[in-house]
Amino acid sequence: MQGILKQPLAGDYISLLIKRIFQQPDPPGAYAPNPVTPHYLIKQRGTTSIPDVPSNVVLKDQKQLHATESWHAYQQERILHNMKEEYCAVLDAHTDIKQKPFLEIC
Repeated sequence: MQGILKQPLAGDYISLLIKRIFQQPDPPGAYAPNPVTPHYLIKQRGTTSIPDVPSNVVLKDQKQLHATESWHAYQQERILHNMKEEYCAVLDAHTDIKQKPFLEIC
């Protein structure tokens, strides 16, 4: 009887791509860089009536929360995981890594 080995490589790669898209918009100037802000840092959300404009968010003071870097990274991954479940679809077919479009993403 053989066990099944699962590795989170594909999910981690998609998370990395999503973080990169938010931090470095392509094309440059398309929208403002938008860091992934975990829920525990948000004190109050502002409102906006203009589409594609982020609301003015009031953040809590990170020093007073005494959160570690690992906790912050965990909370960011939690948000990205929820986003992947809602918006991302991965092609379930064989892909040749040597193809040019794949190399441009990396």
